[in-house]
Amino acid sequence: PDFRAVDLLLSTALLPSQPVTVAVARATDCAGNASGALTSAGLALPEAAQAGDLVVNEVLYNHRPGGVYFVELLNRSLRYVNLQGYQLLAQRSTGPASATISPGAPYVLAPGGLVALTSDVSILQSQYPSSTEPGNLLAVSSFPALDNSSGTIALLDPLGTTIDSYAYDNGQQLALLSSSAGVSLERIRAQGPSAASNFHSAAGAVGYATPGRPNSQAQDATGGGQEWAVVPELFTPDDDGQNDFTTLNYQLDQPGYVGSVTVYDALGQLTRRLLRSESLPTTGFVQWDGLDERGHKASIGYYVLYIELFRPGGGERREYRKTVVVGARL
Repeated sequence: PDFRAVDLLLSTALLPSQPVTVAVARATDCAGNASGALTSAGLALPEAAQAGDLVVNEVLYNHRPGGVYFVELLNRSLRYVNLQGYQLLAQRSTGPASATISPGAPYVLAPGGLVALTSDVSILQSQYPSSTEPGNLLAVSSFPALDNSSGTIALLDPLGTTIDSYAYDNGQQLALLSSSAGVSLERIRAQGPSAASNFHSAAGAVGYATPGRPNSQAQDATGGGQEWAVVPELFTPDDDGQNDFTTLNYQLDQPGYVGSVTVYDALGQLTRRLLRSESLPTTGFVQWDGLDERGHKASIGYYVLYIELFRPGGGERREYRKTVVVGARL
């Protein structure tokens, strides 16, 4: 034995996902020598994750030459989850590939915790030296190679139940990028769906990826309960990680609506079609990255988001207009 572990016997059983703190009052060796400064550590009895508790938070599917892929997970639940035995499944054009998370010891992801899974932690750190959190990186042997253009990543629990699944595509990247190599796709809203509309290219100002760290494009503002709200109302699509895009957030009074959203400039000229007669959930958002129909950056100025809603069964039709400003940093 290397005398680096102790067994604790508790008078009361721990409750799942209830954190406790263990403090060392005094520790000595057989000769009576003290171990050093007093220390404490937090722990909790983990429990199984339910679908949607853990989600894909960031994906690097097209690494630079000599680099490595990574998939970052976020625990958006109140459960402490031991990742031992969970599987990462990649659906690829050449067929599926999977890897089991087996760190050799329990790896508990706390509520709100992040972990970036990769094949080689040291290479990932060298790729992103200023935007990596080393304590939140975990090596996974036989990490599956990801398709460089499109694919699906799923997280399965030890019983094979799907906890989350995300389909990425190169078309989700910011169109202004000269290349998607080395650029991750980040989740915008932690509680949002694992869908294309909830992901955006990581900001260039942070090195185009943030493995193990909060996402550069994270945005949790939803409009304060308004039926339609633009957040932010002024944005600067310059890839600096600060208000690079805007979102049109909505809360509908009932399901069954079909909607279209079109962007017009101050002269009433068509700039971009964001939605075309798509069925909408009762709560969600539409993202605009500041580009026009040709993939060019829109000029600085005011724009109108023209919203059309209708219910196919009842003939009800509604129209809304919201204003947004495309700006630039001087």
